[in-house]
Amino acid sequence: MYNLKKIKGTFKGIIGECLFKSTSNWVFLTRFHNRKFFFNAYQQFLTKEQITFLDNNWYSLDAIECSFKERKITIYEIKTKNKYAFDLGYKPKASASTIIIYEKALTLGFVVKSAEVILYENWNFCVEIKNYSKNNYCIDKPKKYDKAVIQNPGGIISEK
Repeated sequence: MYNLKKIKGTFKGIIGECLFKSTSNWVFLTRFHNRKFFFNAYQQFLTKEQITFLDNNWYSLDAIECSFKERKITIYEIKTKNKYAFDLGYKPKASASTIIIYEKALTLGFVVKSAEVILYENWNFCVEIKNYSKNNYCIDKPKKYDKAVIQNPGGIISEK
């Protein structure tokens, strides 16, 4: 028998993203959604810079939520974690490239949120959503497909 809470790697994260999607009809996951369809449906709400940004970073973003009423696009960084009896105090990991992408999204006028999917023992889960802040993440080593970045002890300087 396998235990979802003990799985390491990306599968647990993908499952968490799907659980997050199940909580809203207006959120979609970029990994499963055609960007051409998105641009056809929502380009009237976006600037040229925002369209270019989304096109260049489509698969680096976890989820997008579109609000027609408020005319806003919210981008989500989704993390999945286990619920323990006490808080271990660990920050979720994010690569330096991920931080650069979400910081750029903020400067372009997107609403950026962090969503944590928390798995409980009894197959229940909850989602905690908060405003995005790079201070809520621990910088992890670059992933295979990350863009190279220059780092210093004080933080990220720029992309290579």
